[in-house]
Amino acid sequence: MVEKWNITIPELTGEEDRGVYVYLPESYAFEPDRRYGVLYMFDGHNIFFDSDATYGKCWGMKEYMDYTGTPLIIAAVECNHSPDNGRLKEYTPFLL
Repeated sequence: MVEKWNITIPELTGEEDRGVYVYLPESYAFEPDRRYGVLYMFDGHNIFFDSDATYGKCWGMKEYMDYTGTPLIIAAVECNHSPDNGRLKEYTPFLL
């Protein structure tokens, strides 16, 4: 299951909303007290859904995780989409 919601990160983008995605393995529903590893991924909009992906094709992580049954939580936040190299400025602020 992938949950999605919006947050703001004032330190990065002021009041601009960002999408947040969290993948929970199927076992999470019936083992909520179990401890799970967490994988944090950049470019969250490209991870799970074609409809959100930059070029219309996501990386298919939900399908892969469901297929393999890997007991792992994935957390991903969208990057800056501004046309003035927002993503680059966000990931490498010391270079620009």
